[in-house]
Amino acid sequence: MNTVRTSKLGSPLGVRGCTTGFNIIHTFGGYDELSLTAPAKSVSNLGEATFTPADFGGTVTEAELFGGDTVEEAKAIFLSVLENKGTVAQKRVVVANSALALQCLSPEKSLETCIAQANESLESGRAMVALKKLVALQ
Repeated sequence: MNTVRTSKLGSPLGVRGCTTGFNIIHTFGGYDELSLTAPAKSVSNLGEATFTPADFGGTVTEAELFGGDTVEEAKAIFLSVLENKGTVAQKRVVVANSALALQCLSPEKSLETCIAQANESLESGRAMVALKKLVALQ
């Protein structure tokens, strides 16, 4: 997905008066999330923005983000990050994406505040508790 397509996906939501927060992220390197491997474009109900890895503490290499070869390996990596046992790079990417989600819910908060909240949630174990509650609802 390129940045033009990202804009095209977000525009109809805004034009239609979507009042619920939304945020579509596309990293210029090809990821459909904030990967911290390259700058990323965000299209949200508040407008468009470009983020750089520096906004979140610096660049992460693709090798540092290896997500496993199977669904089970990816799941294990994801759970290890939520248990605060992932690599520094994995934690940074999870915190960055979580911060943008928090800012989508609370646009009055600064990015720095949302990063701090996301980091605290991960380090305290609250993120894992939230996942377990979500899974229990299924």
